[in-house]
Amino acid sequence: MNYKALLFAVLLPGMAAAQAPDFTLKGQIGHYNAPAKIYFDHMEGSTGHSDSAVLVDGKFSFSGKLDGPGAVRMVFAPKGDGKEKAIYTGQAIYFYIGKEHIRIESKDSLTNAVISGSPVDAAYNAYNKYIGGSIMQVSAKANYEFGQLTEEQKKDTSLTNAVDRRFRQRVKDRAAKEWEFAASHPHDYFSLIALMEQTSNAENARRAASILDGLDESIRTSFGGKAFAEKIAALTAIVPGAMAPDFTENDTLGKPVTLSGLRGKYVLVDFWASWCGPCRAENPNLKEQYALYKDKGFEVLQVSLDDNRGKWVNAIQKDGLPWLEISDLKGWNNAAGKLYAVSGVPASFLVDPQGKIAATNLRGEGLNQRLAEIFGGGASTGSIPMKVLYVGYDPARPMPEKTVYYMIPDSLLPGIYRARMADWKNFLTKQFTSVKAVDVRDYTAGMSDSVDVTILDAGPVSLPANFDRPMILMHAMAPDVGLPIGLKFDWYCQCLEADALHIRMEHPIFHTPNEVKLTIKEKPTPGSFFNGFQGAATPATLPMWRVNTKGYGNGEPYLIGMVSHGEGFDDSPDAEAISGGVCLKNAEAVALGRQGNYFMWGFSGSPDYMTEEARKVFVNAVCYIRQFDHQLPMVKKVQIENREWLDEQMYRIDTATYQKAIASRKEGNIRLRRMQDSLRALKAEGKDIGRNNEMFLKMPMTDAVQSFEEYVKGYAGDELYAKYGTNTALYKKYYRDNYEYFYPQDTYSVQLDKDVQRLGISNRKVEILEKCVQLLERNKDTALAMRVLRRYTVESFTTAGQWRKWLLENKSRLYFTESGGFKFMVNTRAAAVAPVAAKAASSGKAGMVPTSADPVAVSAHWDGKMENGKRKLVVDANILKGWHIYAYVSKENPFIQTEMLLELPEGGVVAKDWESSPGLPVQGNEGLYVYEGHTEFTVEVDCSKIKTGATVKCGMFYQVCDNTKCFPPRKKWVEIKI
Repeated sequence: MNYKALLFAVLLPGMAAAQAPDFTLKGQIGHYNAPAKIYFDHMEGSTGHSDSAVLVDGKFSFSGKLDGPGAVRMVFAPKGDGKEKAIYTGQAIYFYIGKEHIRIESKDSLTNAVISGSPVDAAYNAYNKYIGGSIMQVSAKANYEFGQLTEEQKKDTSLTNAVDRRFRQRVKDRAAKEWEFAASHPHDYFSLIALMEQTSNAENARRAASILDGLDESIRTSFGGKAFAEKIAALTAIVPGAMAPDFTENDTLGKPVTLSGLRGKYVLVDFWASWCGPCRAENPNLKEQYALYKDKGFEVLQVSLDDNRGKWVNAIQKDGLPWLEISDLKGWNNAAGKLYAVSGVPASFLVDPQGKIAATNLRGEGLNQRLAEIFGGGASTGSIPMKVLYVGYDPARPMPEKTVYYMIPDSLLPGIYRARMADWKNFLTKQFTSVKAVDVRDYTAGMSDSVDVTILDAGPVSLPANFDRPMILMHAMAPDVGLPIGLKFDWYCQCLEADALHIRMEHPIFHTPNEVKLTIKEKPTPGSFFNGFQGAATPATLPMWRVNTKGYGNGEPYLIGMVSHGEGFDDSPDAEAISGGVCLKNAEAVALGRQGNYFMWGFSGSPDYMTEEARKVFVNAVCYIRQFDHQLPMVKKVQIENREWLDEQMYRIDTATYQKAIASRKEGNIRLRRMQDSLRALKAEGKDIGRNNEMFLKMPMTDAVQSFEEYVKGYAGDELYAKYGTNTALYKKYYRDNYEYFYPQDTYSVQLDKDVQRLGISNRKVEILEKCVQLLERNKDTALAMRVLRRYTVESFTTAGQWRKWLLENKSRLYFTESGGFKFMVNTRAAAVAPVAAKAASSGKAGMVPTSADPVAVSAHWDGKMENGKRKLVVDANILKGWHIYAYVSKENPFIQTEMLLELPEGGVVAKDWESSPGLPVQGNEGLYVYEGHTEFTVEVDCSKIKTGATVKCGMFYQVCDNTKCFPPRKKWVEIKI
């Protein structure tokens, strides 16, 4: 990156004032006279101005208009040998001005000049000091350190790398200071500049958005503030996990093609153009991948940003493209391109079968690897390229006294013990390229470092809290591993049968790499699902999917599975409940779910006891959890009881529920007598009824019935009962009125938070934090505010400023987790996405220096004095290293050749047409030449009939590319006075 003048790349015109204020700038540099010349570049709105003046006894002056505070550049050429040479010899300064009268003075050179009369520049200096210097100063320090090395030392990479490490650390420290400044200076417009400089991807955009919301309204609604808000929107709209915006455009035959019409497949939406070299260079690889996976559910939808149908169709035919091709032939105004914020091509978006964006900008090996992961390698392998470790019981070793396999009757256990590891290894070997099985008694956490996914099917296992490798936890291993480290996989009930229900059918584990059409049947709802407040809305039957071929009961005894509490399972971004199951608990119980790098497969069947559909889904689950490698869970589960306790209270403290409980008690007694009588009869016949049944015979019963008063008190507690007695309506009103104010009393109970009740704001809305920070800032109810802030966050700040800074920095990333203890926490992973380039305009202001976001900087100057009424106008193009624009393009090439732009005032005539610096030939392409680095374009203008002080508009139309990416063709204009 060119750090030398990055400051100017964040120029923000029009930050505050609605009307353009006048400014004056006067100064003196020694006692220089002609040909000494000074140049002054600034912005008025979106238009760049480039003025110059010849020094007279060192004196010069400029005046003009500004939409608001903005960055300017001044360049001094003491020998009159041009602006660009002066820039590269260091005779340039960058500063900020506003509606001011500024004075610049120096005894010898511009670099030693002192600026006075500018409060805006003084504010910039204060900001610059706060963050540790401009990026140019940081870069200069690194250059100085490098320059101090001898030629011999420069050959020592350990020394040069040390310089580089120090430089990068300073850049990192400076970035942290910029975030800090922006968060703590809401009324300073340099906060906006800090945010602009630090916002280049979706992660930082989300962080910047929360800080931008807290800036002064005059900054947010200014030209720069609005432009920055648009940039944030563009960076955050199209990211992995979001639904892919739908669109329709016509193919080459005029037939409409709609993205959503391709649901059920993985679709690579590839934006390209006939003139884009990097796009077409990728086409051969894409054709190979298409041939491998088109029959497995892969489709390519190429969207052309051409505006010429002939060139588009010719490119398709020449490259032999076999997939779907569409375009609206509107070039960079392509509707789909705008929808996806495409600012340069190639740009691609991989859309999953459910229509969600799975990845962005996959090309070359990155694309190949991702497709291999999805579809299980190329057609020649037949297996998924992954390393899998299975951890179970090795049947060659004695069966332990206690296993994690719970079942009835116990006589089946030895057979399962002998067969299970072999069953798993045989199945997994057919699915994945590398499979290893180890006995759990030999397993160590370090073994998982050398594989992609570990399947843990036996225990006990003690994993460290920082274990972050992908792992599938089978049945009881979910709580066995999860409870010690605080996962949401708690021990709710080892009572999971063979069927799944409440299935998130759109989830990837049902679609990729195996597309699985689940066989769904309506079956009776488990009786336990009706025992609670959800029961009233629970239907008599539910759609279910068979996972295991055998279950625990119904005459088909087999291993029983595990469910975890579903209450609060989804309340953090690191966790997702995928399916429930038939069990003895409630409908919310989780049978399939994920938290961080762990996947819970609560069902107990080995592959021999899984349905064919379930085996495919299990393979998908292995592939799915792999993508969460090194993504530790963010939330530790500390709270079992959550706000649903209030719903249960309202359900239980009810006359009708009491009557049902009494009826159930009576029915239970009748059933108990009948069962005991049956066992006694068997025993009288001399049959062995077993130890458990012997115990059952001894179970006492009672016909005693609890009074309604005791029933209500048992649920409400003495304190509430003293207030409301048996008036169930008052209890319901109490719980409804205070529903948003309850918080934990301990792990299994909640209590009313009277502090939050007093404030009248829900404790799960971020507004409660905002209110408490405001109270601290106003020095009002500070004790209450501090209690609430510490109660509902994991922070322990002591001042209002610290709380405000934290809230501004993290507001957009906060989530509320009841399972995590009724806390607001920061989503630290809200942004592990690929950077997205900001949208480039089709025309607009000329930048002063090239940057990675805008690789071509355009400026202009007059070369020499006017002779015979004629004068040379020079347009300078500074092209970022590694990029190029096109000098000559033959008919065989699809690129855009650079064109010069010129608008002369009345009376102006071109005396001699444009000339340029030499173009460079492109190796391997005889019909192509490019411009790189600094390039000059010169035109001679007859100015004899133009009024002095008139303005000439000049510029260029060009396309800039590097070896992998092309930006859209763009016009840049510069104004220069005669």
